[in-house]
Amino acid sequence: MESNSLLSGSFESGLSLNALFTIIKQRFERTHIRESAHYESGQYIRTDFGHEGYITFEKINSKEYLIRADAELPGDLLQLATILDKVLKENQVNLIFEVYDRFNNLYASDKIKRE
Repeated sequence: MESNSLLSGSFESGLSLNALFTIIKQRFERTHIRESAHYESGQYIRTDFGHEGYITFEKINSKEYLIRADAELPGDLLQLATILDKVLKENQVNLIFEVYDRFNNLYASDKIKRE
């Protein structure tokens, strides 16, 4: 089985899960709040994009979210991170992220941009 490229990241924000959902849903149509026993609050946000890509948002405490995304190509994840960064910055939130290719090599991050 071939592995996919991964994006991992975080951001600090006092936004509730529902408020973040509203912001993300405005830009990404296929966004849903899901239930899960694996997440601290019992809920998380999942956004599907492209053919098989997705990103999840987990609120891990009152001011911090973790994000994780999976897609076939690292360039797709960098494009997603760029859009997400813009959306979050419009709400005074700074995204920290790293994108790894399917061989676990660092492809890009919030500090290392690729053209």
